[in-house]
Amino acid sequence: MKVAPTATRSLLVSCATLLATGLAACSGTAPKPAPAPLPPMPSSAPAAPKLVNPPQTVDRHYTAAANRTSTLADFMAVDAGCATLGQSIVRVTTPPQHGTLAIRNGTAHPSYNKADSRSQCGHTRALATFARYTPTRGYTGPDSVMLDVIYPRGGERTVTFHIDVK
Repeated sequence: MKVAPTATRSLLVSCATLLATGLAACSGTAPKPAPAPLPPMPSSAPAAPKLVNPPQTVDRHYTAAANRTSTLADFMAVDAGCATLGQSIVRVTTPPQHGTLAIRNGTAHPSYNKADSRSQCGHTRALATFARYTPTRGYTGPDSVMLDVIYPRGGERTVTFHIDVK
């Protein structure tokens, strides 16, 4: 309900008068102004899909060659008919301490376990998001990276890569 400025002033005066006389309590308050609207998101930023399930947590172990860039993973979503469901969003939540990580969009041939109905889709190309790791020059030893992956239909996965650089 919108209250006109004069009505608000009258309400405040009436409350002040009632409280001063001690004859009654006053519960009326002036309406608060509406908050300012949020600025629009830049059009270049992809909108994150609505999450449908709690995130899964996955640990993966990977051996990387020293002084070379390696693809840790390619994240994609394909349906049983081999159609791409859209681009996955990958965010780095914990970067590597002994190297760099690049996230790039592209396409790849899907590769699924034979028990998965999508195992037949290897002949097609699908949208993919690649996580590529490059160790610091000369470094050998352990490193790790944590990624948050949001799939086109809203599934979310937190993936930690435990990397052994040799």
